[in-house]
Amino acid sequence: MRAKRREVIKLSSRMLLVFLAISLCVGIGVGYAIKDNKAGASDSDVMDQITDLSSTVEQLQSQVSSLTTDLEDKRSEYDALSIEYNDTSEKLTLLEENHQALMNEYDDLMADFGTYITASENATVVEVVNLQEQVSSLQDRVGTLQSDNFWLDVEIARLNKLLTPSPDHALKRPDVWEDETLWSHAWKMRDYELQLTLEEIAQQYYSTHTYYEGETDCNDMAVDLWNMLLTQDIKSVIVVGNRDMTGETLEESDHAWLYAFNADGKVIYVEPTTGEVFYGKLPDGTTNPKAVSYREGFMYRQPSDLRKDLKEWW
Repeated sequence: MRAKRREVIKLSSRMLLVFLAISLCVGIGVGYAIKDNKAGASDSDVMDQITDLSSTVEQLQSQVSSLTTDLEDKRSEYDALSIEYNDTSEKLTLLEENHQALMNEYDDLMADFGTYITASENATVVEVVNLQEQVSSLQDRVGTLQSDNFWLDVEIARLNKLLTPSPDHALKRPDVWEDETLWSHAWKMRDYELQLTLEEIAQQYYSTHTYYEGETDCNDMAVDLWNMLLTQDIKSVIVVGNRDMTGETLEESDHAWLYAFNADGKVIYVEPTTGEVFYGKLPDGTTNPKAVSYREGFMYRQPSDLRKDLKEWW
């Protein structure tokens, strides 16, 4: 019985050795197989990465191209502003130089990109790394271009606001007729005397000033008369408008005159270029046809408000 057990143990030991040998061989074979499979998978992954990166680069290239087109459009608009307003030319020149520097950098990046595309046809892991760096660089440039594009939008809007007339400081018409601070209270119960004084001041100014269209400025003449009337406690507002239009914008306005107010807030029209003073109603109570073309316009309490709105147009 013990002999049989010894034979069985010897037999089991031999079988265990054989089994271990076979397992070792199988393990080595599997190891090589796994290595081969991993190598194949690595090449496939590299090509997939190249495809993805190339697609990403193309998208970024399209985005950069679109942003560059937007920048070119903004520069064209900026150039137009520079021609019309010489005082902004220095800023526009600086913007153009900055934009050209950005375009030069972009051209360099695109040249590098072309090199990497060619290299990717026989891609290796090194080329993949280079493409990743290229993508990162392009993304940085896209961010810079977007920032510059936004800055140009803001700057153009600011210059347009600065250079374009806008009635931001004009009085609201309904408020003017009810604003008693604009009435000449010092002339209460002296309306006839007020009218005589007003006509005298207007004629005095006309006798010492000549209006030459294109040479002298009706805005300045209106301001002069506004000041002369104020010195005599006669309140008035400066009005700018276009007597040949209705519903004109401030940019379409081409003339300036005054609305003087008596102690009761009634309007008296004053034409600074001719020294004329006239009223809305004739002695018979009918509408004065001369006053009709003076009824519309943008009204200003003081000269500084008018200057703020007319800007470069004064």
